[in-house]
Amino acid sequence: MYLPLPLPHAMERQIDVTYVPLGGGDPVPYRVRVPKHEKVRSLVEALTSQLDEPPPHGIALAELAHNGHMVQRILDEDMAVRCVGEGDREVFAFALGPWEEEEVKEEDEEGAPKEECLPPVARAWHSCAICLEDM
Repeated sequence: MYLPLPLPHAMERQIDVTYVPLGGGDPVPYRVRVPKHEKVRSLVEALTSQLDEPPPHGIALAELAHNGHMVQRILDEDMAVRCVGEGDREVFAFALGPWEEEEVKEEDEEGAPKEECLPPVARAWHSCAICLEDM
């Protein structure tokens, strides 16, 4: 008589994720391991732990097809990992920038609050990073 036991690696998935940093840097491929029964939220956390410098405003995941030229769907954090990256779809992670309403506040030498503009890359960016549609 045999007892069915789950194999440790059979309960995990390796997902290839291409990380696209904010500001026009080169995309970087990562291989992320997550349990199959987890949610996409765990995939984001695992990817963030592998990054040298995680983005302060979070990451958005999307599945792209046709070599990254067509967005199939944007991945919700509550979606099951077992449904991610099926078929010919590639998983991309996009670093999110700050909201336009956010301003960087600093103090000058006298301690008075001083407001600075966002960096030129974030300020000039007014299109969707996923579908390149103007907003």
